[in-house]
Amino acid sequence: MKRLFTYGCSFTSYLWPTWPSFLTKNFDIVYNRGQAGAGNEFIFHSIVNDLKQFEINSKDHIMVMWTSFYRMDCCLDHTQWSTPGNLAFHKDFDVLNQYILPDGSIYKTFNYINAIIDLLKLKNIKFNFFDAFDLFNFRDSEELPRGVNFTIEAYPKHMKLLELKEKYFSLPYWPTALKEGIVETYQVNDQGNINPDGHPSIKMTIWLLKNIIQPHLDFGINPYVYELGNAIHTEILNKSPMKFPEWPREIMNFTCFDKIVMYKQDNLELYLDFYISCNKT
Repeated sequence: MKRLFTYGCSFTSYLWPTWPSFLTKNFDIVYNRGQAGAGNEFIFHSIVNDLKQFEINSKDHIMVMWTSFYRMDCCLDHTQWSTPGNLAFHKDFDVLNQYILPDGSIYKTFNYINAIIDLLKLKNIKFNFFDAFDLFNFRDSEELPRGVNFTIEAYPKHMKLLELKEKYFSLPYWPTALKEGIVETYQVNDQGNINPDGHPSIKMTIWLLKNIIQPHLDFGINPYVYELGNAIHTEILNKSPMKFPEWPREIMNFTCFDKIVMYKQDNLELYLDFYISCNKT
């Protein structure tokens, strides 16, 4: 049985199909372990947990979209995490910033990444890493507090960050999309308040798959999923601003350790049927 395990933040698991949804035709089972607001500590521990819990082996494949540094992941117990997201926008930032510092967060992230590389290579597990926001160039990033500058040259040589970047990472997702001018988000109706959601549209996700993910895979992504993705994208735009009701259980992305839902082969078809039914009401 071909299994894929995916990890990341809300760019990996959100209210509409994200990049793991488009890989379901290439695997028997896809476990999407992304979680909105998650940081790299959550990603690291999720992988370590899953290696044991699911007995991940050399027949399996792992894909990780590492996220921004400055996030707080709180392990509530062995089954669930609280992942409030970027600390720079947290209501208690002035307090938290005394204990969770940008430099330390950066240092921990690269230790997490290097440790996962060593683990997966030791177990002979195939893996791909991707970069949501640009791990290697955070100078004046909106993901860090104002005035924080970071370059990989500032870090110890033994961490081999340039080598890490060249060997394991492709172009960063969001900054490259901004540069290419293809950033697109949806208008969302949240209890009467209409605002841009701020997360990549499905059209952006298809661009990500074709231009950043596919070149680093040793298999071709089934083109049929792009047709489905474009159809879902159109349905969402037809009902913009979209009001997202409670989702049918069979297409929900549960992310706590004790609430794992497997993507099925017809996952995108279920999404499409759901959006079409919304437009009929």
